[in-house]
Amino acid sequence: MDVDWWNSFFQAGLIALTALTVVFGLGVLLTDKTIKGRQQLAIAEANERAATANRESARANERAGKVELEAAQLRERAAKTETKVSGIDDRTAPRVLTADNAAKLRAAITGVHGEITVSRLGDDEARKFGDQIVGTLKAAGWTLHLTGLGAMIPPRYGVFVSIRPTENPTPAVVALVEGLRSAGIEVTISRGRRFTGEADLLIALRPVK
Repeated sequence: MDVDWWNSFFQAGLIALTALTVVFGLGVLLTDKTIKGRQQLAIAEANERAATANRESARANERAGKVELEAAQLRERAAKTETKVSGIDDRTAPRVLTADNAAKLRAAITGVHGEITVSRLGDDEARKFGDQIVGTLKAAGWTLHLTGLGAMIPPRYGVFVSIRPTENPTPAVVALVEGLRSAGIEVTISRGRRFTGEADLLIALRPVK
């Protein structure tokens, strides 16, 4: 083989190599573009899923906030209703002289002997409350003159201690008033005429609040 043949062979090889380089280069470019496209698509899909998840999370948080707000409103309404019911109960429950209040009353009047009239209405609540007070006064050694009243016109509400118009309260009456008040009982001092003893203790109807 002469030099011309080798020259032709190498030129042909160079052309083939160049063609292969171009082909492989184009292949690399095309496949790289495809891979990058797939990666970008995967990233876009991942971003979309993340955005969807964020939106769903935001909606869930919003729903949770609304539920919590509704629950808070329900609790507030329940508390207001309970307060109203409690207030109604306080206004309508019968008066009771508790053991603690009875002890306070007894402590205030023990050792200060008094003689009074106790007037109780025929109303069931007033009579029962009056019986509790009477029991405490008796336990303290007081002399009581018990009277009953069917009704009063106009009606009277609360607890009254009446003394005679021309007299001042005796120490026993003062102790009685202070003892009743220390027991949480509101007392109105008035002046009357018809009773036996130092004063008249009237247990009238339950005050309307």
